[in-house]
Amino acid sequence: SGLGGVLMASVALASVLWRVTAHDAPPRWWAGSIFIYLTAFACSVAWIATAARELVEVLATLGDVTGVTRTALSVTVLAIGNSLGDLVADVAAARGGSPTMAVAACFSGPLFNMAVGLGGSFAIAAWDAGGGA
Repeated sequence: SGLGGVLMASVALASVLWRVTAHDAPPRWWAGSIFIYLTAFACSVAWIATAARELVEVLATLGDVTGVTRTALSVTVLAIGNSLGDLVADVAAARGGSPTMAVAACFSGPLFNMAVGLGGSFAIAAWDAGGGA
């Protein structure tokens, strides 16, 4: 239901916008409309979440087929894929003449992700357990 629901909602919204707008100029209400910004943000979040969910499911299926445990796959393949963007950005920064910033980004990027990810997860878990915020 995840991919199908996101796809149907996106196609429905795109069809409505295509039908009610002129093809040579943006509509008057487009610029500065908070509804458009919030809708675009929600659609982006839904697509990213759907893509991530599908990627994890494909990786789990690959593990089931090859006999590799999900834990081993998440520690290796998923972690490497998650870090490739940071690697490319850090190498580009170092080659662009900012090696100090690249080294700082090597440590601060994963640290920020871990702090926000674990902090957010623990805060939600504490809230659900009745501990408050």
